[in-house]
Amino acid sequence: CEPLSRALSDPEPYVRRTAALGVAKLYAFRPALVEEEEFAVKLRELLNDPNASVVVNALSALAEIESSLELPLSQVPRLLSMLEQSSEWSQVVILEALSESLRIETADDASAVAHAVVPRLQHANGAVVLAAARLTLSCVRAMHGDAQQTMLTKLAPPLVSIVAGTAQPQMQYVAMRNLHVLVDTYGPLITSALGTKAFFCNYTDPAYVKLEKIDMLVKLVTEDNAAQVLNDFRENATDVDDLIVAHVVAGIGRIAVAPNNGDVLAARCVDTLEHLAATSEHQHHMAENVVLAMTSIVRTYPARFDRHAAVLITRADQVDDPAARAALIWLAGELSHCIPSAAEFVQETAISVLDEPEAIQLQLLMASVKLAASAPTSNLERQVAQSVAGELSTRADSEDVREAAYILSRMLDLDPERTRSVLFGKRPAPAFAVYELAPDVRQAALEMLASLSSVLHVLPSECEMPERSLDTSGKPSGGASSSRGQAESSLLGDLLGDDLEGSTQTSVMQTQPILGDDILGLPSV
Repeated sequence: CEPLSRALSDPEPYVRRTAALGVAKLYAFRPALVEEEEFAVKLRELLNDPNASVVVNALSALAEIESSLELPLSQVPRLLSMLEQSSEWSQVVILEALSESLRIETADDASAVAHAVVPRLQHANGAVVLAAARLTLSCVRAMHGDAQQTMLTKLAPPLVSIVAGTAQPQMQYVAMRNLHVLVDTYGPLITSALGTKAFFCNYTDPAYVKLEKIDMLVKLVTEDNAAQVLNDFRENATDVDDLIVAHVVAGIGRIAVAPNNGDVLAARCVDTLEHLAATSEHQHHMAENVVLAMTSIVRTYPARFDRHAAVLITRADQVDDPAARAALIWLAGELSHCIPSAAEFVQETAISVLDEPEAIQLQLLMASVKLAASAPTSNLERQVAQSVAGELSTRADSEDVREAAYILSRMLDLDPERTRSVLFGKRPAPAFAVYELAPDVRQAALEMLASLSSVLHVLPSECEMPERSLDTSGKPSGGASSSRGQAESSLLGDLLGDDLEGSTQTSVMQTQPILGDDILGLPSV
């Protein structure tokens, strides 16, 4: 180690900066030796080196060696002054080192550091922009009032420019995932500076970029920009990718049922869904998702959009997905006053009731009883209810279905009017599953902006790779290397592959409404 130690104090800057990286390499294989020779102390001495490249390499090596890098405040102005004369990689190292080590306590210090970093937000390199955004955000957290608002408005446009510019799709994806963290944290403080134009989908965008853009537009939509956003959704609903279609239609439903959007925006969403349903003759996947979205809206706005949803019964032959079929059957029972052929529809669907999934069996049972209770003098409705309840109470495989069928048939026979009041009684507002970051994950993502944890929306500890073990020759053993590679593969996935699409599909299903328990604790669709 003596040659390496001498190299750290060599008169040539090139030798010193190379030796600094050599210390980091040695630490990867012999950490005890680095501690024994006190190389970390020598690296800290290099932070005062007059050469910027040497300082940057020393910072990079210290970041590898020390779990928490701490820099004295006296180093901050000098490091910030080096940004202008440093290469892009060097700027990233300096900015990340300051983000991890700097503990800003006063608003004045935060303002001074932020104004020194803001010019880096306009850099052409996306990595520099993201590193500068992370340091700027750490300053924003120490600010208050107008100063915080001003800095947030300066922080948002550079990230949007990555999405709207010519950056690679992977870089656009990273920028949008970090924007999600900022929007969820600061809300209106930052959404006013984002706009929506940059998030409209382009034909050439890969699927994972389109999905993130759709999610962002759902968060940014207002009554003022709703026409443009819904028009973009209408165009993307004709995408050849079924996953994009499902996400778009679900997004329209989420906009309609959002508590703060109001009736006017909900009416525009319903009009858009009606247009999509009318043009879905050869797109069964679109029709199925429209049914799910309209079911959410009907439950959120009772009696407001019933007649709009009733038209969907005419699209029954296009609906094959079990969840969508169950939702359509629920609509038939709930909106029978708007659907003249509701009884015929339920009767035809119930022909093979014993072969249906449990969720559809329960919805057929509920719908038939609702029809009979709503028209107690009609023979057809009562025959349908008796037929469905009789089949399910005696021959259904599920014990829950058999018991529910027996109880509901008895209620209908004893007192149809009271049964109707129970089935159509006042119910609590439906609960909708909305994807939100857990508080600890959101806080960690803010502190580690532009890192892997902020992109995957997980805690930093979940991104750690297993340590490599060494064999007798001092080389990484195959097993450890293999496990590390597998961990990286399972964690990151392939942005163009099935892993990301699978996770996105989960988020799409999470945004679907919970149809709720109609009575007796029956499972929701």
